[in-house]
Amino acid sequence: MIPKKLRQGDHMRIISPSNSLLPKLAPEIIERGIKRLNEMGLSVSFGKHIREVDEFKSTSVKHRLQDLHDAFLDNVVDGGSSSQGM
Repeated sequence: MIPKKLRQGDHMRIISPSNSLLPKLAPEIIERGIKRLNEMGLSVSFGKHIREVDEFKSTSVKHRLQDLHDAFLDNVVDGGSSSQGM
């Protein structure tokens, strides 16, 4: 599968399929990333569970998978990004 190139006005969803976004990324870094993407003309949303932290310092597999499925099923989303690339 080759995704289409993102363009100004497109919407991307940030998910975290391997573990929680926190505590790895401080809120200031996340805000800076959102600002940068907005400056590029992209709107941004986040998976519901990316900030969850359980006893293993992660998000449950069930919730990570739910975020992934939600991103693919949401017609508003033009593209996505994994926190692994941040």
